[in-house]
Amino acid sequence: MPESVYIDESHILIENKCIYYSMGATIIGDRDVEPVSNHLENLVKNAEFNPYFDSIKLNDLFKIGFHYAKDHREIKNLLLEYINFASFESYIDFSHSMNTKFEDTEYKPLLYSIFKILISKYDISTIFIETRHSNLEREANDLLTQAINSMGSVTKIKHYNKPNIVIVNKTPRSPICITDYILGIFNNILHIDTGRAEFRDLRKILNKLRRINDHSCKKIFYRGDPFPLDFFKNHRK
Repeated sequence: MPESVYIDESHILIENKCIYYSMGATIIGDRDVEPVSNHLENLVKNAEFNPYFDSIKLNDLFKIGFHYAKDHREIKNLLLEYINFASFESYIDFSHSMNTKFEDTEYKPLLYSIFKILISKYDISTIFIETRHSNLEREANDLLTQAINSMGSVTKIKHYNKPNIVIVNKTPRSPICITDYILGIFNNILHIDTGRAEFRDLRKILNKLRRINDHSCKKIFYRGDPFPLDFFKNHRK
């Protein structure tokens, strides 16, 4: 069954010492995209008419949909409850740089790596990418072509058609918010201790993560060899 992919990006500056760059991808079967989009839109509409949220500013929610970095804790819970039970798979590639000046070129190898795993495992019809960086937008198609060519005969039968790449913005209906939340929660692992309340969100996504690829340490984590939840304690001394 053909699948659609929703890719988002994130970066976080840690104590003015280094920047962690990450890209995430969420894979949803094409036949499930419309039901997922409808459900996301309904969650937003229901929040608008729920008196429980009267004291919460929801303008951004109505405009762009769910956004982990901006959403109130109670709004986060709405989407996290859905994510916990929804059917999809996600991947994360990340790296860190000791250069504290943001460089959008750091995303390039992460996106290339994600493309390679996607075309080797899935029958991708469309790749939706949310990005604010013009360089990545221009280079995405070239990176996808390079990834397909690098796979050789593995992709000749399954991927006789190159997936379409569509650059998108966040909207209340777009499943890109799922990837945004996956990355937002992952960022918590990178910079907070396990005692913090935000770590509870992690339990909602653990069973969705198929692979986490640490480019800097050249280590790949799978479900059978999960990413260390004490990353903050043991990797940032």
